[in-house]
Amino acid sequence: MRYFLFAYLFFATCPPKQIIEKRPSTPPNVLILYTDDQSWNTIRAWGNDEIHTPNMDRLAAMGTSFTRAHVLGGNHGAICAFSRAMLLTGRPFWNIPASFANPTTGESPHPTMPEVFKENGYRTFFTGKWHNKPPELVAGFDEGKNIFLGGMHFPKEGGHFNPKLYDELDKTGKFTVDKRRQRDEFSSKLYADATIEFIENQNNTQPFFIYTAFTSPHDPRTPPPPFDEMYDPSKISLPPNFMAEHPFDLGIRTMRDEELLTYPRTESDVRREIALYYGMISEVDAEIGRILDALELKGILKNTLIVFAGDNGLAVGQHGLLGKQNLYDHSSRVPLIMAGPGVPKGNTATTLCSIHDIFPTVANLCGIKLPESAQGVNLSPAMINSSLQLREELLLAYTHTQRAIRTSDDWKLILTRHGGEEHAQMFHIEQDKWELNNLASDGKHDAKYNELIHRLQSKIIEENDGFYKPTIEVKYEPMGLSVEVDIESPGNNIEIRYTIDGSDPDFSSAIATGPFEIFETSIVKAQTFLQGKAISPVVVEEIGLANKFAKVTLEKQPSKKYAGRGVFTLADNLRGSDNFHDKKWLGFNGNNCTLNIDLGEKRNISKIKIGYLSNPGAWIFPPKYITVVSTQNNEHFITECEWGTTDLTPADNQTYLGLAEIECHIQNTRLLKIMIENIGTCPEWHDGKGEKAWLFLDEVWVE
Repeated sequence: MRYFLFAYLFFATCPPKQIIEKRPSTPPNVLILYTDDQSWNTIRAWGNDEIHTPNMDRLAAMGTSFTRAHVLGGNHGAICAFSRAMLLTGRPFWNIPASFANPTTGESPHPTMPEVFKENGYRTFFTGKWHNKPPELVAGFDEGKNIFLGGMHFPKEGGHFNPKLYDELDKTGKFTVDKRRQRDEFSSKLYADATIEFIENQNNTQPFFIYTAFTSPHDPRTPPPPFDEMYDPSKISLPPNFMAEHPFDLGIRTMRDEELLTYPRTESDVRREIALYYGMISEVDAEIGRILDALELKGILKNTLIVFAGDNGLAVGQHGLLGKQNLYDHSSRVPLIMAGPGVPKGNTATTLCSIHDIFPTVANLCGIKLPESAQGVNLSPAMINSSLQLREELLLAYTHTQRAIRTSDDWKLILTRHGGEEHAQMFHIEQDKWELNNLASDGKHDAKYNELIHRLQSKIIEENDGFYKPTIEVKYEPMGLSVEVDIESPGNNIEIRYTIDGSDPDFSSAIATGPFEIFETSIVKAQTFLQGKAISPVVVEEIGLANKFAKVTLEKQPSKKYAGRGVFTLADNLRGSDNFHDKKWLGFNGNNCTLNIDLGEKRNISKIKIGYLSNPGAWIFPPKYITVVSTQNNEHFITECEWGTTDLTPADNQTYLGLAEIECHIQNTRLLKIMIENIGTCPEWHDGKGEKAWLFLDEVWVE
């Protein structure tokens, strides 16, 4: 472990401006082929002799391979949602509103690639996985078929073999779950079939834009015959960076992706997973071949610009990891091939690039003006000059815990902060492609380490990506007339300034030097500064005081992931938002919630109100039943009042902030027990039927 000393230094980088060539006399068609969880090193033409990908190899021969393409990361584990948002908007994920990158909340204020092509006379079509919000799907596409809204084909929902899909694009945007239909074909074939049908129906009088988003090779890794037996696990090479466990805690050990295999990882288990992974990739490769054949049969292959890319990579046993929630090359580096009009054949471009560069490049090759909101780089010059470097570096990021810089001369520095520990890893990828030899603390590369630290910090500050945000910690217990606030710095030599009146901090604001007390409801704002300049966004924490109860206890604790501010969450007078990640909610997964309230003195009660959240898309449902009982001695209980909901139907598939208002007439009591019943499991009409339902609570008022 190396302790980080950050110094302030900016490196100016100026990516080339967009090159808009003469508009083609015949506008090319556009076909985006997007695979799910495919790492960069899973193409035979790119050097993996153990995998069979004849059609990806065919695309490489037809066009230009970008061998150093990356996904930049994401703010939570569903990297695929951020990747798709970057593809569609041409922006890095930290410059895209979470409302669009997060598939459960909102939409993008930025024009998307299909919207722009639609406005320029293209007929737009979508099939496959849409992991962003439906409004942008409806706005960008004229037509669609075999549409999947979600992250993966869960086995309980039919998996890849029997996925539940929407037949067509609903222009009203009301993709209710009852409109889905379960299919009896493998997912990739269904998406390829829809693409081929659209191609076959073209009259060649209007250019088209197709976005085909496969759900393979994302798990469940269940390739259909004959691909299920194509690879013998005993003959699969174990990657040189195989590890039984990761050498330190990245904070992802209990994520779903990482729990697909037990710890410690075994060689046989990892070989089996790789064999299945390769089978999934070969299967989707075959479907890509069918699409290419359809274009050729239609006579339009030569006039179709094809972009093949993966949304993110996958570890599959490398570094002791299985998923994509890390910044090693196996997870952040992706395949990217472009072929068609204006693209050199059989070519390799070595420039550092990203998923969000696809939009500017495709727009340029089609002679379409790029919207000002797009921030990616046009990669066309690198197709002409294979050694041209359009970027000096790339910033990679995962949540608030990991940052990395990847340089054009093939160095990478990864910084990880989690659980009170800080780790630095530095690799020279050109000589160490498996990222095994950490040079950060070997004493021989201090100059390079210091250079990369400076460049990484400069890039973080330039992008304002939030890594240097301060952390506001609030101690709410015991309930009383004040709360204790402590603002923690994200690094050495970084100054924190704060306000408690709701105004934004500036260089004249108070400096945080230790814990302080808040005696009234306040809005605390904090920001980090270095050498007189702000280097982070403003962090805001709304703090409420509870004077109503002497004590509140929970008989069963909420999920650690949604523990809010502890029991104080129910008594701080602050309602949660429809963003259930806002730390103003207590979440109970399949469990009921029972509250014991000590009012501090005997009181007469007329009404009890309980705040809850409904968000069926996130498996969060209203309480089923609420019972209020009183007691004088915690031994004999009297049921005083009750509240309940009717059985939920598809019409209840709505997100809203709910309030259960319970009329009570309780005389002269001090102790209350409130029992809030979870519906238990998701209803029959829901995606997650039979799975544990969530109960989210945020506030209790006693009047």
